[in-house]
Amino acid sequence: MKKLWYSAIALAISLSLVCLPVLAQEAPAEYDPQTVVKDETVYVTLTSAGEAKETIVVNRLEAGKLGSYEDYGSYSDIVNLSGGESPVQDGDKLTWNLDAYPEGFYYQGKVENGQIPFHMTVSYALDGEPISPEELAGKSGKVEMTLSIKTNPDAQTYFQNNFMCQVQVPLDLSMASDVAAPGAMAKVISGKTATLAYMAMPGSEAEYTVSFIAKEFHMDSIMATCSQSDVSGILGTDLNTIRDGINQLKDGQDQIISGTQQLKNGLGSLGTGVGQLKDGANSIKSGADGLASGLHQYADGLEQSIADLAPIIQALEGAAQNPPDFDGLKTGLAGILGSMGQLAMQLPDGQEKVQILQSIQGIQTQLEGMSGQLEQFQTLFGQLSALADDLGKMDDAVSAGKELAAGADGLAAGVGELRDGLSSLHSNILGLPGQVQKLIDGQTGIRNGIQEATSVFDQFGNLGEGEIVSFAAPGKIVPRSVQFLLTTDAITVPAE
Repeated sequence: MKKLWYSAIALAISLSLVCLPVLAQEAPAEYDPQTVVKDETVYVTLTSAGEAKETIVVNRLEAGKLGSYEDYGSYSDIVNLSGGESPVQDGDKLTWNLDAYPEGFYYQGKVENGQIPFHMTVSYALDGEPISPEELAGKSGKVEMTLSIKTNPDAQTYFQNNFMCQVQVPLDLSMASDVAAPGAMAKVISGKTATLAYMAMPGSEAEYTVSFIAKEFHMDSIMATCSQSDVSGILGTDLNTIRDGINQLKDGQDQIISGTQQLKNGLGSLGTGVGQLKDGANSIKSGADGLASGLHQYADGLEQSIADLAPIIQALEGAAQNPPDFDGLKTGLAGILGSMGQLAMQLPDGQEKVQILQSIQGIQTQLEGMSGQLEQFQTLFGQLSALADDLGKMDDAVSAGKELAAGADGLAAGVGELRDGLSSLHSNILGLPGQVQKLIDGQTGIRNGIQEATSVFDQFGNLGEGEIVSFAAPGKIVPRSVQFLLTTDAITVPAE
């Protein structure tokens, strides 16, 4: 019986020894599956000319408590950077059974043929001649460095559309002088090092040239960071605020264009109105010239008439100064008539007396007629005297006519100046709509530029949209963040 018991114990121990390795391979029950939250940082080592040498992905897992964490990635080499655990690999699936790592769990893996968002190349020239970085090391002269940044068409579309590239170029100021860096976003000097900063936006290409005088050329590593665009962070304000401001600018520019167009139309109407005024002034000028000419002719004719009437006026004035004694003549005639009557009364009666009386009566009749004519002559002479006075006043009419003619000349001259001024104004106004149209064209160009800026900001507004794509395992897992750090080899002076 005792022997049977010992045999049973031995069998149990043997079975336990056989099963022990199997149990060791199984995950303890406490390693429960955990939700994976990870960040990917891709380190790319480049030659000094920008060719990729090695790509390593450093993964950080939020492993705040003990559990099983499932990640993905096609790596040729895996290194635990936080502890001694090794993953269980199944193709590109990696299972990490981890204790708690409150500060995060880190591991890295090497990637072959990974497609990063940007290609960066660096070329050099010494004194105008192309030269390789290795040959340039230690040489002196004028150096031109050309930095080319291009979107990688083979990278994931998400990276092409959403990632920007920021490049930092360090220059040792004890080596480089007369530095020219057009296009650099910033130039920061710290000690003896000047750091030049450049940027390429998503989906774009950029090329920059840095020139300087080198003394025994050497250069530290050029570093580039490719990360998801944060335009709002760069600009220091929300993109929607900027977009709203740009839209207000565009609306304001539209109003300016509309107002300027109205100004152009108004100038066109003004030009038409001034043209009509000019034509009216031209007609007035012609009328004023005709009036002045007529008044001059009137004054000249009146002056000539006075010259022609001068002898008559002089005679009339002389007659007026020595008028006939019409009253004496009439008194003399009356005396003659009385004397003839008395003479007739003294004649003896007879045939002769009758004949003489008849003759006296005839003479009396004629004398009475002469007396009436003398009265008419007296009236006519008075009228001639008045006419002489009126003709003597015609000099005043001539003076007035000449003054009117001079006034008409002034009117014609003034209207002529008005016409000339209107003509000049009309000519100037005719050119204004064309000048205003140039202004409208310029304003339209500004408006189109604002519209283009709106399109650019609309494009920026779409950056970061969509699900983040993993570099190590696209489509297998969604990381919280992905960033790329590119570093070129330093260029050092060869040891002698």
